[in-house]
Amino acid sequence: MNADIHANPNPAYAHSLSLTKPGSTNAIAPSDLSVALSPDGKRFGVIRGAGTPLEILSLSGEILQKIKIPKWRPAGPIEWAVDGKGLFVPSVTLGGASLQYVSLRGEVHVI
Repeated sequence: MNADIHANPNPAYAHSLSLTKPGSTNAIAPSDLSVALSPDGKRFGVIRGAGTPLEILSLSGEILQKIKIPKWRPAGPIEWAVDGKGLFVPSVTLGGASLQYVSLRGEVHVI
């Protein structure tokens, strides 16, 4: 499955992103979407909302990898590790908040 990622060209709204499937007019709500460009500029990390896997996408929108994050609920934007080998993913639970490191090998560790 491919998806298109679009940034708003207006600098005042540069943080606005939409994610759509080709041929679809249904964009994912920005509040449910977290997108981060890899340090090498070759991939995107994308989480579409609570209960969805972390997806690694090519710049053309092709899904390269899916990583399941157990009991994850969105708590903020995701960020790539500087070495590009994983992402930091904030999460919230009834007991509080946590920061998780998700490696591209599929390992999930609470920091």
